[in-house]
Amino acid sequence: MKNKIIFKNPLETTDSDIKDIEEFTGFILPENIKAFFKFYANSEIMFNDNTQCFFDLIYKDGWDTDDALQQVESLKSIKEKWEHRGYLKQFQKEFDVNSEYVDHEKLFPLIETYGGAQIYIAIGGDYDGKIFHVDNGDFGFCYLTESLDELLNKCYSIA
Repeated sequence: MKNKIIFKNPLETTDSDIKDIEEFTGFILPENIKAFFKFYANSEIMFNDNTQCFFDLIYKDGWDTDDALQQVESLKSIKEKWEHRGYLKQFQKEFDVNSEYVDHEKLFPLIETYGGAQIYIAIGGDYDGKIFHVDNGDFGFCYLTESLDELLNKCYSIA
């Protein structure tokens, strides 16, 4: 039987909080992402047997590795990250990432990883709803899945 992902100690988040973050960022969040933050903001992510939720990454050059989901962003952490998201533009330029692959201006932070990276969802454009891993400096952007649900379903534990 596959382990179930649990979200420990979520922070209470209201519709007003969601509206505030939308106004702050200028993004209109999809309903599933609003619900995700409403129920799970700031929660620790793990399997019900207390193991980490690993997922695989395969970069465009074929290099593969893994990382693990750590914590859902809180509305406070989103605001803090928003002030420093210039690195996404820098990554797009430095790693010569075509905007048809991902546009840094369409990325919205969802989850922190144990590897120090971020999980983002693209909001708008051809890649709307797609999930990306953005490394903390060495590797840039990596497409993960078509949706947040797909990412969560692909997670596995290492016992």
